[in-house]
Amino acid sequence: MGISIAIGMILGLIAGYFGGLIDMVVMRFVDIMLCFPSFFLILAVIAFLNPSIFNVMAIIGLTGWMGVTRLVRAEVLSVKTRDYIVSAKVQGLPSWLILSKHILPNVFYTYIRDCNIRCSRCYPDRIITQFSWAWGSASDSVMG
Repeated sequence: MGISIAIGMILGLIAGYFGGLIDMVVMRFVDIMLCFPSFFLILAVIAFLNPSIFNVMAIIGLTGWMGVTRLVRAEVLSVKTRDYIVSAKVQGLPSWLILSKHILPNVFYTYIRDCNIRCSRCYPDRIITQFSWAWGSASDSVMG
C-alpha cells in the first residue's frame, strides 16, 4: 500500500500541476497500466521468482498506484487554480515548494478520506466471509 501511495502521489502531483505534455504522457501510462490485470502479473512473477509474500506484496504495490494517480491528479487540477496557489506563483516560489507546502497537504487529506470510504466498503465483505468460514467449519464438526 505504501508503494502505491508513494508512486501515485508523485505522478498525480506532477501530472496535475505541470499539465500539458507531462500530464498527457503520465495519464496515457496510467491507461496502459490499467490494461494489465494485477492478478495475472502476480501469477507470472510467482512462476518466475520464488513464491514469497514479499514478492506478492511488491507486485500489488507496484500495480495499485493508478487509482491514486487519477484521484490526486483530479484534486491537484482543482487546487492549483485557487487564490493562494496563484498568489504563491506570483511571489515567485519554486514549483517544488508550492507542491510540497500548499498542494500536497490539501490533496493528501482528500486521499485519506477516499481510503476511509474504500475501507468501510471492505469490512462488511470481510465480516460475511469470516462468518461463512466459521459457520462452514461449525457445520462440518456438527455433521461429523
